[in-house]
Amino acid sequence: MPQVKHATTCKLLAYKGQYKTCHIGIPQAEGKRIAVAVDGNYFRFFRRFDTAQQVMAVAKRLAQRGSDFALTESFKDNKKGYRVWLHTPNVENVTTEALDGPLRLPVYGPSPCFMIFDQAHYRPCYIKVPDLPQPRVAIYYDKRFYSVCGKDLSAVSALKLGQKLVGRGDEVAIASTDKTYVVCLWEPEAIPYQPPKT
Repeated sequence: MPQVKHATTCKLLAYKGQYKTCHIGIPQAEGKRIAVAVDGNYFRFFRRFDTAQQVMAVAKRLAQRGSDFALTESFKDNKKGYRVWLHTPNVENVTTEALDGPLRLPVYGPSPCFMIFDQAHYRPCYIKVPDLPQPRVAIYYDKRFYSVCGKDLSAVSALKLGQKLVGRGDEVAIASTDKTYVVCLWEPEAIPYQPPKT
């Protein structure tokens, strides 16, 4: 029986400079699929969603399947939505868009965003970080500490904050709670902290 996963990695793409549009062939599939190329990986178009809550619901299903994905914003009839792109490791016959001039800048995607959907698989805690004087509220997952920088967030607010943080180079985790989300930053130098009992 396959093991159920509880997290997935997402590329939260904020603007066109973070990815390249292309068409890819997939083995044993006819025709080419529209895709985006990010950091040497390809993500084929899956579906467009109108709301961030729908994106989180499909992200949870993708996590259970062990599938990573990329996310771009989409506008249709002046309404904002989202496009989900599935990571596709085996591709062939890649066709990229035409070069925009004699020199094309390299494309670098944002830092990864780790999405955790099962509360039983992460643990709230406190940590100390060398460059901060006060202890921080954090979560512990997969032998890593993530300091909480936004809590009780809606799906749209969590995606927006996550997009901003990964764009500046931070590795981020978005964890689901009962009805909301927390956005956290990976703290590679963190150590656990036990608050004194009062």
